[in-house]
Amino acid sequence: MRGSVPPASRTSPSAAKDAASRPVLLRVKWGEPAVRSSTGCSSGRRRDSYLGVFFRRLAARRGGKRALVAVMHKLVIAIWHVLHDKTVYRALGPDHFTRRDPERAMRRMLKEANSLGLTVRFEPITA
Repeated sequence: MRGSVPPASRTSPSAAKDAASRPVLLRVKWGEPAVRSSTGCSSGRRRDSYLGVFFRRLAARRGGKRALVAVMHKLVIAIWHVLHDKTVYRALGPDHFTRRDPERAMRRMLKEANSLGLTVRFEPITA
């Protein structure tokens, strides 16, 4: 088996091109498809991990199955980098998206509070 998740999806408006034209990043025999999907599913369902937050963000927009494949793809990429670069896996943490763009998180919280009929004001903490 060459890999259960293709390294990239190459689509255009007129035709879908096979992603197998690129070299496969990782050749691993994971066994049955249920084992492969359960690996991505178990990492995507954890609430206290980057992959879990990524799964929930994507599942809300694209659906659970596509989000599961995206989590599996991220796992394959991370495994390849760990094996290729001989480094330790460094988890980004569940608050990665909040730390990356705090203004977006504040806008999302403000919008949710306004939809509940509440007014919120954000002030920086003075130490």
